[in-house]
Formats: sequence, structure tokens, C-alpha cells
Amino acid sequence: MSDRIQEVAERANVPEDFVRQLVAAGALPHAEAELGSPGAVRRARLLWSWRQAGLTVETVIALVNRGALSLAFLDAPVMDLPERLDRSYEQLAADRGVPMSFVQALHQSLGFAAPEPGDRAGEDDATMLEVARLFRGAGATDEATLRLLAVYADNLRRIAKAEADYYEAHIERRLRAAGLDERQLIELGTQLGDRVIGLLERVLLMVYRRRREHVWTEHAINHVEEALESSGLQAQVAQPPAICFVDLTGYTRLTEERGDKAAAQVAGRLVALVNDISRRRGGRPVRWLGDGGMFYSREPGQPSSPASTWSSAPLWSICHQSMWASTPALSSHRTETSTEGL
Repeated sequence: MSDRIQEVAERANVPEDFVRQLVAAGALPHAEAELGSPGAVRRARLLWSWRQAGLTVETVIALVNRGALSLAFLDAPVMDLPERLDRSYEQLAADRGVPMSFVQALHQSLGFAAPEPGDRAGEDDATMLEVARLFRGAGATDEATLRLLAVYADNLRRIAKAEADYYEAHIERRLRAAGLDERQLIELGTQLGDRVIGLLERVLLMVYRRRREHVWTEHAINHVEEALESSGLQAQVAQPPAICFVDLTGYTRLTEERGDKAAAQVAGRLVALVNDISRRRGGRPVRWLGDGGMFYSREPGQPSSPASTWSSAPLWSICHQSMWASTPALSSHRTETSTEGL
């Protein structure tokens, strides 16, 4: 039994004494075969996280025993995590020829706590180190790679948070108002998660691939233009691209008076409207920051270019009229948009 407890502790990255406490409290099975199951490992990880948040094991088990809480979601396929390797982080770093400090910095760039050298490494850790190795071989610095992974992590965190907020606001809140208790909410959420999470992951991958195609196509076009210019076959473009900025005025005051929800509705409406308007006029969005955005037009002001309508039908005017007519939050709060072309 002691060997199995040690194995669970290593796979879950939790202290052995905590695993023993879970077994004694009935939170983990006593049988060795069941104790080593993936579900037991996930349960140990979850209960350790809850303990770190101030919830005692005894309190959680009491709620489960009373039927007020369910941990059944831990056994759902969507909760599967990458398996742990048979080596520590220190050993994995040595195998890959990188210092342990880089492995720790890698986790920190993803927004996770840095692992201890003796913690058991996972399959995903090996994958990330392989990515870093390939970039290093191509000449990129480790610092640049860490910044790139930090961008991935930050945006994926925002996606995961948006999913949770969406579920709570539009599904769980309605079910709770209908009288469902926490146990029922967890069980229904698990059932929905089993059906939808795999599809959401496919959607994420599809969107990423389509975005990547657009970005790398533009990157390839830049190479062609550089080759044409250096070969003398084509002169440099006489008209440089243009950048347009759009921003809501009074957004902070709207947030203070109407609250975050109303302000988020306005910002969301702005994004939808301006994205559509800019694309139909030859531009495209580059970046959004709350109530403001930046847009790019490759051929501004050319008679044959749809982007020429940016000057004849200003973006801010169209956006302002559309938002005023379609956004209830603006009915009694004057909000304007402004643009600045460079």
C-alpha cells in the first residue's frame, strides 16, 4: 500500500501524507488496484487544490456523504490529463540538456507554479521542451520562446475563463433558479461537458488553423515583395498601408454608471460592428483592447480599392449610427466613437 500511495502522490504532485489522509477519510479507495486509477489521481489533485483554497477534506467528504456535493465529474473523460513520466523534472531537464531553471521559467511563462526538481514530470513537459529545442536550433533565444508561450497561455486562459463565465451566466444560473442544488448542477454540467468539450476543442483548433493560414499567407507575401524589390522587377509600393484607430469615448463613465455587464455589451457590439464594417471596406482588425481597436488597410484611398470608402464614408460615423440604433445601453447614455488615421 505504501508504494501505491507514493505512486499516487508522485502522479498527482501532492504530498504522500495528504494521500494517506485521503485514504483514511474515505476520499480515496483502500484497495490498491483502485487507488492507482486515473480517477484517484485526479481526485487527489482536486482535493489538494481545494485544501490550498482553505477547504478541509473532512468538510468536502461530509458534503458528499450528505448528497449535497458530487465528485463524479472527476471520472468524466474530459478530465483526463497527460500522464506523468517515470522521471523527475530534474532528470527530464538533464535528459534534454537544459538547466532546471529553464524548466521552471517555462512553467512560470504559462502562468503555473514552478515545479520542484524532485517533482514527477509529465508528458506535456517533454512536449514543451521539444518545442523549445526546435526553436533554439533555429536560432531563437529561450527568452523569446518563453514570451511566445506566455502569449499562448494568456489567451487560452481568457478562453477558458470566458467558457466558464458563459456557462455560469447562461446555463447554470437558469438551472439554479429552477431549483437544482449543487450536486445536480455538477452532474448536469458533467454530462454537458462530456458532449460539448471535445467539439469546443475542435472549434479552437479550426479557428487557430484558419487564423494561422491568413497570417502566414501574409508573411509569405512579404517575402515575395522583398524578393521583387531586391531583384528590381518591381518598384517599391508608392502608397504605404494605413492604420486606423477606433475608440469609444465615455466608456469609463458608462462602466461606472451602468456596471461592467452593460459596458461589456457595448464593447462587444463595437467589436462586431467595426470588424464587419472594416472588412467590407478593405481593412481588417489587428488588435482589440477593451473599448478600442486598431485596423489595417493595405491600399487606402485608391479609387479601385474598397478601402477608399474609409474617407468617403467614415468608419466612425457608420459605427456610431449603428451602435446608437442597436444597443439598448446607449439609449440614455451618449457614447461616441472616434478614429484617427496615420
